[in-house]
Amino acid sequence: ARVTRRAAVKYPKDAEQWFIEPPSVAEQVFASVDLGGSVIYDPSCGIGTTLNVARKRKFITFGTDIVDRPGRHERHGFRRANFLKLTSFPFDPGDRGVSIFCNPPYGKIGDVDNMGEAFVVHALDHFRERCEHMAFILPIEFMAGQDRYFDIYEKREPAFALICNQRPSMPPGRKVEELGAKAFKGAMGDYCVLVWAREPAPCRTIFMRPTAANRPPLIERRIR
Repeated sequence: ARVTRRAAVKYPKDAEQWFIEPPSVAEQVFASVDLGGSVIYDPSCGIGTTLNVARKRKFITFGTDIVDRPGRHERHGFRRANFLKLTSFPFDPGDRGVSIFCNPPYGKIGDVDNMGEAFVVHALDHFRERCEHMAFILPIEFMAGQDRYFDIYEKREPAFALICNQRPSMPPGRKVEELGAKAFKGAMGDYCVLVWAREPAPCRTIFMRPTAANRPPLIERRIR
């Protein structure tokens, strides 16, 4: 077992890097930025957490994943697929606008050393001109790095950097299946949501408003 980057408790390593973010992340993103379009496509949809929030906001929803996981809500369109091998939408959007919004797997999987970065680069290479926006939930340190600057940001700067001021707990999906809501505890990682737009624009930083009910009592707040 090891301490994952996504939770403060020890969990076994997950071969597919399947972690689940709380719905509050997607809710805060939708409250902060108008993603435009009428279709939200999640290329690593898991059990459909982000798509569920999007559906409540009247978006048409579609997801792909390398695994068709039990619990994915059937009202979302779905196709089993490896996003890194797709070069076009796995559905016909017609004349509807599409935005990508996902929590990609991170770390090394198979022969891919940095799966989160691979998702972002692949989306920028093949989908940017077809999407209204593309939003990725990422560790906040993804915003830094000399190689990443030259590989991504110099040519394709995001339109928004949304800061997750409310730290999200991201337990492994199998723990959520086992424990339900009790698995979401002990958040220790800092995250952001980087959003690319079809048209280049100077990056705007937004500090997303936390859920007020989750604010700890004053005595429990850490002073830095």
